[in-house]
Amino acid sequence: MRIETIAMTYHEQNWNMEDENTRRYVESDGYINSQIQLRNRMEEFAKDNINMIIDIDKDFFENISKEIWNIDLLKIVQENNNSSGRDGYSVTIEYGSFQYFMSINVWNPGNTKGEVERINAIVLEVFRRANVDQWYN
Repeated sequence: MRIETIAMTYHEQNWNMEDENTRRYVESDGYINSQIQLRNRMEEFAKDNINMIIDIDKDFFENISKEIWNIDLLKIVQENNNSSGRDGYSVTIEYGSFQYFMSINVWNPGNTKGEVERINAIVLEVFRRANVDQWYN
């Protein structure tokens, strides 16, 4: 089983530089300094990333796979239809072989309720098995 964490990523904004006010803002010292600070923080977070492969036994694999197959994807969408604008993180579970797999990605699993909590519990159990559960809060 592979466990990997990825620090927050930076995406350049697509500013409309034709607009004079926008251009002045993007070129201002305040904005430039905030971007430098953001990139520095991201580099600090990246130092704590986890990238490991652990051996698991058949029973653990079967239990985790049963939990994954019992996730109701439609419920995740319904329960979190209007949740936006909150800070958080994303969790992705990829299950299957190297060629054929499914991927479930949820945003902010620690602050949502319902079906997403099942994903949170699965990931926490995997982190516990790898003795890195202190990294998953």
